[in-house]
Amino acid sequence: NKEQMLLDAQKIAKIGFWELDCNINLVSWSDELYEIFEVDKNFKLMKPDFFFQFVHPEDIDSVSSKTNKFFNNNTEIEYQSYRIITKKNNIKYLFSKKSKILDNNNKIIKIFGIVQDITQVTRYESFFKKIYEITSKSIGEEYFHNLTSFLCKEFDIEYSAVGEYIELEDKTAILSSYKLHGQKDNRLFYSIKNTPCEDVIKDKKSYIYEKNLMELFPEPQFIKDNNLESYIGFPLLNKN
Repeated sequence: NKEQMLLDAQKIAKIGFWELDCNINLVSWSDELYEIFEVDKNFKLMKPDFFFQFVHPEDIDSVSSKTNKFFNNNTEIEYQSYRIITKKNNIKYLFSKKSKILDNNNKIIKIFGIVQDITQVTRYESFFKKIYEITSKSIGEEYFHNLTSFLCKEFDIEYSAVGEYIELEDKTAILSSYKLHGQKDNRLFYSIKNTPCEDVIKDKKSYIYEKNLMELFPEPQFIKDNNLESYIGFPLLNKN
């Protein structure tokens, strides 16, 4: 039904809603907002300051200041980005929007808010910024070595590699690779058929498989030989 579709859409987009009834000074949250804050759903109606206990200490002054201004000026809509520390002690990055409903005397009677968890997007942006900073001053083989060593250390992974796709042979040639403890690996060739690299090359976008890689891609011998459990791949495209 439509209600379930809306709930599913909120979960996929990681968007939650809240509503403040100013007449009783209590806030209600949508189910997804509980999930974002990792809070037990036993809290049905909360005081407005319930939220502030989760705001990151470095962001609390900014959030408090903007919230007070929103209540006390003529702004009808406010946007804000900030961090929280959830009930389970996880740091998340959020983007929020809130709007007022006024009565005939311009008194606030309700405030509606939308909150989106943008943690993954924010971390991706930070990750690619680090890649640029580390590799921007290197060229050729040094560039690839710096890139692969950075990936190993950043993600604490055992192995990373940069490969060149050879279209006529439907194979990838490993140009440079790096093992976590500083060991450079030998160059090798392998077929991309039925590998996660095939998805990256075909769709020209990043793919992440967090676990069970050998179950998802049972055919490639390269995956079996190296006992690969997870995979992150992204394309490096030329100007064409």
